[in-house]
Amino acid sequence: LHTRTMVDVGMIGGLAVLVCTIVATYLFAGWMPGVAAFAFAFYFNLDINAFLETIYLVVHHAFETGQEDLFATVTMTSFVWTTDLDFLVHMNNARYPRACDFARYKLWNKNGILRAVHNAGGYAVLAGSVIRYRKSLNPFETYTIESKVVGWDEKAFYVEQRFLKDGFVRAIFYAKQAVVKTTTTAVLAQMGLENVESPTPPSHVQKWMEFDKECSMALRAEAKLH
Repeated sequence: LHTRTMVDVGMIGGLAVLVCTIVATYLFAGWMPGVAAFAFAFYFNLDINAFLETIYLVVHHAFETGQEDLFATVTMTSFVWTTDLDFLVHMNNARYPRACDFARYKLWNKNGILRAVHNAGGYAVLAGSVIRYRKSLNPFETYTIESKVVGWDEKAFYVEQRFLKDGFVRAIFYAKQAVVKTTTTAVLAQMGLENVESPTPPSHVQKWMEFDKECSMALRAEAKLH
């Protein structure tokens, strides 16, 4: 309840600042500055950078030709912007998973999984993740994310994503990308890979997969689901 109250207050406060800024600027300075104030407040109250990056990825990949192998490592380059920083003036912990979302979108486009999931009548969602931080990424540093499929079961693909800077792994992220309304077998069949078996994931990934399974069973038992 306390957390929900904090979130509600934050949302209401942000909207209040947005509305007050626009109204005050319009009343005292005219419509042109009012439009500018609206654009300024709109940008800082919504994560516009994420929307713009998503649009860029969709448009870019619409014109991209060629397809990578299912097991290929796909690289995406990015950089640390001011909106990525926290009070310690390095990339905020929450920005790493968001960057991985964009990198996985590129991976699924390049290896054909995204189209295959659609053709199989389903869609993909992030069902679980884990990350290990090793060294900070600092303001205006460029870095690369290397993404690759490390295995799958009937319900999900498992992906490893590495944040690299100067050859050093700054962080490593693992994602469980579940497929809904279809199966990984059906998805691979759409790619002509019916007889391809999942490689054996690294031992630490297998332990995480087992933890994820046990956690799911415990929560279902708690909720009396079968």
